[in-house]
Amino acid sequence: MKLLSKTAFVMLCVLGENSYAKNIEFINVDSRNLKWKKLPQISFNHSMLQGHNRDLSVVIDVNEKGEVVSSRIKKSSYVVELDTFVVAEIKKSSFYPYEINGKYYPMRVEQPFKFYIDDNQTNDSVLTIIERRKLIEERLHKEIIDLWEVPIDSENLNNVVSFVISRNNSIDLIQVHQSSGSRDFDLSTRQAIRYSTLVKKLTNDEKDAFFGELESKKITISFRAN
Repeated sequence: MKLLSKTAFVMLCVLGENSYAKNIEFINVDSRNLKWKKLPQISFNHSMLQGHNRDLSVVIDVNEKGEVVSSRIKKSSYVVELDTFVVAEIKKSSFYPYEINGKYYPMRVEQPFKFYIDDNQTNDSVLTIIERRKLIEERLHKEIIDLWEVPIDSENLNNVVSFVISRNNSIDLIQVHQSSGSRDFDLSTRQAIRYSTLVKKLTNDEKDAFFGELESKKITISFRAN
């Protein structure tokens, strides 16, 4: 009787998770536009590939907080162990919330993965592209913060600013989403963004990693004066 009760409990938990995902209206988002907060740790044993390069794709449902609520295989690698491993690691990952006009929405994204038996081919893997994209965005954030001239008497002030940057380094649509309450402080952060020239210095490969097939990209930065 105890074993039966435990089995029923596990089934209810699984059904509860699936029901939660089904009751949410997700916005489909291109994987090139997503921002990982915590990357999945895909460190795998090459024996999983069973002597062949493998690729698979996973559909990921994410709530308005950026938490993964479900993930499932859409295209299998035809290796059950590899499919199961990737899905499990994705469930441990998270994203920055998907924002439209200051409001956060649940999103659904299809993420492809490629795995190679030859280590020299790993530069083409999707995870490497994601990591390169994140590193470039971190460089952009650092450049802007370094360019920022903090106004006097701004201690403990902070704001959140978004902007759109294009492949040719054109910067548009600078918006303060959470004002510091200080006109000078908000103006200084907008000015720092306008001074950014990092994208001009990127190689074509770096631009492809950062923008994907897009011509421009929206970036959000939090500024805080200590």
